[in-house]
Amino acid sequence: MRSLTRALPLLLLAGCVEPPECGAYTTQSGDVVDGRMCERTLRRELTLSSEFTAEQQNAIMRATDSWSEETGGRVAITWRVVDTGAYAKPGSDPQKPKAAGGYDAWLDDMWFRTDLDLAQLHSVALHEFGHMFGLGHTEPGELMAPRSARLPIMPADVAHFDAVAAASGLE
Repeated sequence: MRSLTRALPLLLLAGCVEPPECGAYTTQSGDVVDGRMCERTLRRELTLSSEFTAEQQNAIMRATDSWSEETGGRVAITWRVVDTGAYAKPGSDPQKPKAAGGYDAWLDDMWFRTDLDLAQLHSVALHEFGHMFGLGHTEPGELMAPRSARLPIMPADVAHFDAVAAASGLE
């Protein structure tokens, strides 16, 4: 059984008290945020570091395309490659040196190790974007399990996405 206790929806992590109207909105901290679920669609432009190779960039961008396909188009992520200040960037966690990637809801950023093969990078990106969409960790053998390995998005992951959206009042 999945627990939604760790799966704080993207809007709540952004500091919204109630679901916003479609369009950009301001969080409690005064930041303007462009990520939102409008008419059951999460629309957001993300930036990707130019430090990744073109193949690595493609593997990461394909992860959001996969989420879009599996959720029937309810995830609509566009990308812009930038030299500095990227949302998705190369990196590692000194406290978890074996971690392949990470998502920080409070800093609103994501990182991936660059020594991963492309298939593993794509799978890790699928997992980390699941966290961005509000999904928490699940059972072993599922995409959102800690240390999941090369797993695709499954119907259970989409159902979890739907549950998070419903819990946010964004149906």
